[in-house]
Amino acid sequence: MKHGYVLLSLIIPGIILTECEICILPKWENLEQQSNKSHQFGTQLLLVGEITFRKRCKNCIKLDKLILKWHGKNIETLCGSLYKKKSKQFMPIEEQLVCDGTWNKRNQQLVLNFSNKMQTLGAADTFYLVLSIADDTAKIIKDGHFELINSGLPSPFDQYVEKHNLKLALSS
Repeated sequence: MKHGYVLLSLIIPGIILTECEICILPKWENLEQQSNKSHQFGTQLLLVGEITFRKRCKNCIKLDKLILKWHGKNIETLCGSLYKKKSKQFMPIEEQLVCDGTWNKRNQQLVLNFSNKMQTLGAADTFYLVLSIADDTAKIIKDGHFELINSGLPSPFDQYVEKHNLKLALSS
């Protein structure tokens, strides 16, 4: 009986590593109610991606940061926010806002730090990335991609990202 217990404890870490995954689904959905509003101000409010964290393990895993590295032509400024849907239909409203991102121009990274609104992950949690971008930046974004960086992700999701190439490409 003791041998079975030792064997089981050696297997469980491997199961936890394989039973967590991240799925990134690209979108390109204009969220403005009035299309002429974006032309008037020269910016667009776009839903650009869904990031879903799935786990089958019972461990309590908390998420407090996402970093998206940009690969493409340099971007001077970028405004992005992360939302988590709490009702049937996604809407970029205050009640669903997890955090506003910070653009690191030098490293070309969008840092979404929500340590004050740390998220405890359930079996499946979907987050929505919304960008407020100028019309000229929209063209740049369609020619590159974002990559989810494992830095700051909780284990075992950081290991999953290290093994899989998770990109958000928004080409049309």
